[in-house]
Amino acid sequence: MLLSTTESDVLSEAKRLGEALETVKADGDEEAFSALVTQCNEELGNKLGVDYGDICSSSDCC
Repeated sequence: MLLSTTESDVLSEAKRLGEALETVKADGDEEAFSALVTQCNEELGNKLGVDYGDICSSSDCC
């Protein structure tokens, strides 16, 4: 639950993370991309209390 963060703040941060991921992926550095995805998942987990690693490890994950 986000108590002190506005929806706009969340969307802005998500956009920033998405742009960073896009840049790293475009560079073709798979190791850096994977590390950044892991870092993003950890940050999202810390901020939102959601473990995206568990969610994305299931066989029915998008």
